[in-house]
Amino acid sequence: MPVNHEDKQFTLADVAARANVSIKTVSRVINNEPYVGTATRERVAQAIQELNYHPNRAARRLASKRSHVIGMLVPSIDYPIFPMIILGVEKVMHAHNYEVLVYNTEVAPERTRKGLELLEENQVDGVMVFTVNHISDDELQQLISRQRSAVLVNTVLPGSDAGVVRIDVVRGIELLVQHLLEAGKRRIALLTYPKINYSATERLRGYKQAMTRFDMPIDDDLIIVCEDSLDAVYHIVQEHLKNGSQIDAFVCYNDLMAATVLKACLDLNVPIPEQVAVTGFDNIPFTDLFKCPLTTVNIPWLEVGISAAEMLLSQISGEPTTTELVFTPELVVRESTP
Repeated sequence: MPVNHEDKQFTLADVAARANVSIKTVSRVINNEPYVGTATRERVAQAIQELNYHPNRAARRLASKRSHVIGMLVPSIDYPIFPMIILGVEKVMHAHNYEVLVYNTEVAPERTRKGLELLEENQVDGVMVFTVNHISDDELQQLISRQRSAVLVNTVLPGSDAGVVRIDVVRGIELLVQHLLEAGKRRIALLTYPKINYSATERLRGYKQAMTRFDMPIDDDLIIVCEDSLDAVYHIVQEHLKNGSQIDAFVCYNDLMAATVLKACLDLNVPIPEQVAVTGFDNIPFTDLFKCPLTTVNIPWLEVGISAAEMLLSQISGEPTTTELVFTPELVVRESTP
């Protein structure tokens, strides 16, 4: 039965004595290590419960020189891909007795700086950094180099020792443009955000590369940069459609932007996909349940999170690891395109 311990701070030794095992055995059970029999494991677990023992994280850090905590910097926790990525990361990390701290940068450079500084101060064992905006490569390299281990997701930093897990964005955009051209569309607009980051620059490169490959002229008027809000997207699309721009397809930065374009078209009674086709990027949940199901490219975001976590764990453990992993999107055709 539980012990009365109002002012008592129990130790590993107390747990070991109550379970009649060694301190090392208790440590192995707490860290979920192998080579402990089921009966012994259950006896230790019972002793921990009876004493209401809580491991002292600071002491464990001193003993192992690890915090068993990693940090994640994400740009926008409300965009649906990030919960899937976080789920993948936590699945791996929790299986290895690591906790995960998630810091939402809100796509703000000062929050990115603050987040990385806080994680460094708290001596996390490693960090994952997702899609950094408006910070120079030199500054990001300086911030990353102070971390114990680091993996960049959809961010490329030349000369960095950090691991990289990225999406072949160029290939994804090429698949969408090729599909639209083969469907007979010719005035294809790229709708993007004014972000200076890997994802934005790769989308533009993929668009230009695809248009050139199919001998299509690159019209700067068809490269439309919106303010970073869905309201701005809605109004700029309606403005183009009302002013007779003759755009017959939109390649959108992501699926939420594409959903907004669909609404702007439908509110103007523009037939989709006969007059205007719309494509997204990411294949977030429910894109097949839109009023007009969305053509997009699928990226296995859960697997991206799992792979990033495994790469970071390998770095932390000092094991040989792949330094770059690239995921290739797959075209998903639905009713928003012919």
